[in-house]
Amino acid sequence: MEWEGKSHGNKAEEFEKLRGWPRQTGLSPRIVTDLGVGEERSRFEAEGWDFLGPEPVCSDWREYRSFLAASRGEFSPAKSGYVTARTGWFSDRSALYLALGRPVLLQETGWSAWLPEGKGLVAFRTPEEAAAKAREIESDHGRHARAAEEVAREHLAAEKSIVNALKRL
Repeated sequence: MEWEGKSHGNKAEEFEKLRGWPRQTGLSPRIVTDLGVGEERSRFEAEGWDFLGPEPVCSDWREYRSFLAASRGEFSPAKSGYVTARTGWFSDRSALYLALGRPVLLQETGWSAWLPEGKGLVAFRTPEEAAAKAREIESDHGRHARAAEEVAREHLAAEKSIVNALKRL
């Protein structure tokens, strides 16, 4: 969608910009997606992406939690509309990763105005920054994992986040 001369598209646009990310970082991301078989998927797999269908992971909450807990962390672009409009969008999945003590590398949508960014929860704005930040997280994964859990406890736990939200009204 175009609005006021700016594109407000879906997540596929942002993923395409990051297609070379595994090669740039030396990491092998496993992504749960319903992206079918075909040329688009093959192009990503050729760059080092590993795709897993949603059925075995998302059909049961215990399987979903186990998948997240077995991960080293989350890497995720946002829908381009969220990025362009600076909506502050933040994923519930990212909150789960943080609560499990898994670092989150998330595309900036304006969420860093509300949540601490830098350790455990890390923002990226460009493909180059996404690669550099991933290498930084990997170089001190333990520190980022501890910080991720602290971000969840201090900023996302209901007993604190609800009170903080009400104070802003």
